[in-house]
Amino acid sequence: MRTAAKISYIFGLILLIIALLFQAFSLFAVLVIEGNPAEVFDSPWLIPTWVVSLALLLVATILCKALQEKPRGLLLPLLLGGVGTVLSLIVALALKEGLPPSINQLGTEQGLTAWKLTYRHLSSVFAGALVVLSAALHMAACREDRLRRENEAYKSVYNLDGAPLFKDDSTLDLEPVEEIAVKPARKVKRSLRHKQQKQ
Repeated sequence: MRTAAKISYIFGLILLIIALLFQAFSLFAVLVIEGNPAEVFDSPWLIPTWVVSLALLLVATILCKALQEKPRGLLLPLLLGGVGTVLSLIVALALKEGLPPSINQLGTEQGLTAWKLTYRHLSSVFAGALVVLSAALHMAACREDRLRRENEAYKSVYNLDGAPLFKDDSTLDLEPVEEIAVKPARKVKRSLRHKQQKQ
């Protein structure tokens, strides 16, 4: 379980780094080069949601690593990563609608093709999902460790090695009984057997 959580975290971290690089360039192009995002996108909520989604995913990734041994603390990266993943998906779908692929006057392709959308914008969605999965696996592993520790403590406290469990003044001098002798049942007389059969 821990191995799966680490692998999921590593892949999520790699995808998040890729997503941050591409999306930072995209945000720079929209905010600095274009100057007015409203001219590029009709939705005024898109840029703030975009920034918040990336920030949430980054914080969730850091907290997942920092709190991997604390099951209650892992709820925070689980929730932040989930919200960041949903917001990233909303942003990616809005960008897909706002920047459809087209050919400009120079004959070059512009806009977001399916491949560009996947590696530039959906990579953050996959990264968030992997971070959430890693946090959930770490929580399950912490639970298993806790149950194992409780079971080991239970075995060490209650030692049933054959010695008497309870002692009091009335049983201190008694020897342990090895076997209980069972007397064979007496044979019933023939007359009594006939009488029982008639009844």
